[in-house]
Amino acid sequence: MIQSDAGKTLRELESWVVDGDDWLAMRAVAAGVAEPALVKDHTVAERALDLQRKILSRIASAGKRAGEEFRPLRQTLGYSFSVVVKEVPKKGFAYLRQIARSSDPDLRWIVRENLKKDRLVKNFPDEVKAVGKLVS
Repeated sequence: MIQSDAGKTLRELESWVVDGDDWLAMRAVAAGVAEPALVKDHTVAERALDLQRKILSRIASAGKRAGEEFRPLRQTLGYSFSVVVKEVPKKGFAYLRQIARSSDPDLRWIVRENLKKDRLVKNFPDEVKAVGKLVS
């Protein structure tokens, strides 16, 4: 569905992140925009990165994260970010470096999990090592 009208669909998905407090809806967005075939399109990959960043921003500003609804989002972000970063590595690693410096344990966990993914380790070993030093 996203590929058939990416612009419209991505705008709609953004409203799920910006206008809501539904962790499960954000999980659906994070997973949906991290489809490898979808992010091969550079424009879509950049929009996907922006959506992932907005989700992480919502997490950073959220007071309550515990519970059954937050856990699936956190787990999804533990891999989905790497799918997008692989396609827009310059911007993606810049953002990973930024959040790696955060004191937020959930954000740091998300960075560490994504840095374990072969798609990043094999393609960007120097960047993975540099960001890894920030979260170790």
